[in-house]
Amino acid sequence: MFFMKVPLSALKELLPLTLSENKVAEVLTLAGLEVEGIEHAFKETVFDISLTPNLGHCMSFLGIARELGALLDLPVKFPKLPLQEEGRPIEELIDVEVYDNENCPLYTCRILEGITVGPSPSSLAELCEKCGLRSVNNVVDVTNFVMLLLGQPLHAFDLDKIDKKKILVSSKTPYRQLFTLDGKERDLPEEALLICDSRQPLAIAGIMGGEKSSVSSATTRILIESAAFHPAAIRKVSKWLSLRTDSSIRFEKGIDPQAVPQALDLAAAHIQQLAGGKIAQGKIVRASREFLPKELSVRKERINSLLGTTLSLGELLSLFKRLNFDLLQEEDEVIRLRIPTYRNDIRKEIDLIEEIARLFGFNHIPLRAERYLTSRIPHDAAYLLEKNTRDTLLKEGLQEWITCDLISPSVTELLHEHKERLIPVLKPASMDQSILRPSLLPSLLLCVKHNFDHQNSDLYSFEIGRVHFKEKEDYKEESAVGIVLAGKSSPYHFDPKPREFDFLDLKGIVENLLEGLLFDDPCFKTSHLPSFHPKRQASIHVGTERAGVIGQLHPALLQHMEIEKPVYFAELSLFALSLCFKKRVFFSGLPLFPSSQRDWTLTVSDRVTIRELTQAILSASSPLLERITLLDLYKSDQIGKDRKNVTFRFIYRDPDKTLSMDRVEQEHAAITGKVAEQFII
Repeated sequence: MFFMKVPLSALKELLPLTLSENKVAEVLTLAGLEVEGIEHAFKETVFDISLTPNLGHCMSFLGIARELGALLDLPVKFPKLPLQEEGRPIEELIDVEVYDNENCPLYTCRILEGITVGPSPSSLAELCEKCGLRSVNNVVDVTNFVMLLLGQPLHAFDLDKIDKKKILVSSKTPYRQLFTLDGKERDLPEEALLICDSRQPLAIAGIMGGEKSSVSSATTRILIESAAFHPAAIRKVSKWLSLRTDSSIRFEKGIDPQAVPQALDLAAAHIQQLAGGKIAQGKIVRASREFLPKELSVRKERINSLLGTTLSLGELLSLFKRLNFDLLQEEDEVIRLRIPTYRNDIRKEIDLIEEIARLFGFNHIPLRAERYLTSRIPHDAAYLLEKNTRDTLLKEGLQEWITCDLISPSVTELLHEHKERLIPVLKPASMDQSILRPSLLPSLLLCVKHNFDHQNSDLYSFEIGRVHFKEKEDYKEESAVGIVLAGKSSPYHFDPKPREFDFLDLKGIVENLLEGLLFDDPCFKTSHLPSFHPKRQASIHVGTERAGVIGQLHPALLQHMEIEKPVYFAELSLFALSLCFKKRVFFSGLPLFPSSQRDWTLTVSDRVTIRELTQAILSASSPLLERITLLDLYKSDQIGKDRKNVTFRFIYRDPDKTLSMDRVEQEHAAITGKVAEQFII
């Protein structure tokens, strides 16, 4: 939000205004230029107007006058002053080169010689004071006055302080410091667009000038600069420097390129009038492109449809004429308009419709009850996945945590994160928050330590948040869920001798989560991540996607964090899960016939995984095998050091009839026989 002070007398010089101050304030406020207050300074009425970001064209007396002229259908008088060029040709006095045409597409300047710098007349000094600007001298005050009048920032240099009479405009300079007009020595970012001479920077383009080239009481020759700079370039440097000025704010919103030479000529004429001297013949103009008005079309039917009005074509053309929008063509109730260059906020047809609404008057738009049909809009799949994940974990009894995305580089080193994946923060508030987290583990681990330090060591928690990492040249931001278990599995008042959480508790939560999200048959594969216990970790796979990790955090890591109890952690990428997220659920009826179950124990090598055994059983392709579950896993010296006993339960069912004992035994023997040949020692 930008606040601008506008004297009523300044508006009356630009248009024949006869309304009272309160009526003027009412008209402006109803049109979207809210008058926050009316002040009385130097026996003058001053409006304090609040401007929204899209009203950059109103950051001047002329801009406000144009709005009032359109609203009240009054003619606006453009300020002019005769210009007398009696000095030497300007080409003999200065040379200008622009090396960054993208960020400075238009640069103009004029030179005055033989001037006398001194205090401004009281009328000019008081005008600056009314508008919140400090009166400096007659030269600086004129540049400020023209900025207030036309919205075009200007800057005046002492010509005798410009080395070799050469101006260079570039964003690629070796200069990294400048002593600015506010008395501070400022470090400059590499991309800063600078106005320089042959040996030093003179000003930060569009933001603030330098002290060394400033106009003083001893100045007799000046160079006045009027230019157009790219809004994004000014905004970026201004934010980096934490320096916003009246000039930078106007450049950020976008200035009128046609006002650049107009403001230059007006300022030169005013300075000559107040400070004397001669204006050099001609002016320097460096333009890399033409600045042509935009052309847009708007449909009469679309205007009336959106606003609920019945405006005729003649009424619409009259309203557009008041806005200085030139009619180019009118055919089949489609109006083609030329938009003035100062209205850079008008970009689409809907912007033209908004202008009609403002001029016609919001209070004149008829009220009516709209009829419309409602329909349920389906939620985005990513939102549903995140919501269902949260709901499932809350039902599991976990507590949700919310932590910060920013972490310390020391934590990433501790967790052995690859440096090429990390994304540093520009200008961080502190080193402890200078990296965007590539995983939820750093944030959750710090939260675990915080809880342990405050004697809360039984943790059963999760977080759904964003992780950030670099992948080749791309920057990624994805959603993830992290789960943390530590301490006892149940409160003391539930169980006097509660057991500690273990890996299987966490694995069960992950399996329940994936089952609740309708993901079939998750796979846990051996992994070798340095942050986890070498024997108690796994990667989680769903379908063809590697979805996450699970395991007990490495004891050395916990010891370094001064955490004395084991901590179990799992992280799932919700982005990876979304790639195989089911959009439909299919239901089947309850079985009509009973099932039959068989338990089977086999002794296998300790290197054989449960998943390998499960896949071997399912590969038998029995039409009667409904499901299998792991019942028991047993190890002892009696069966061998590198062996284990595994017990499975088989559920058989025929959907069309009751199974006979012989048929079950036959199917069971066929399956177990094939598996036994492959695995039994």
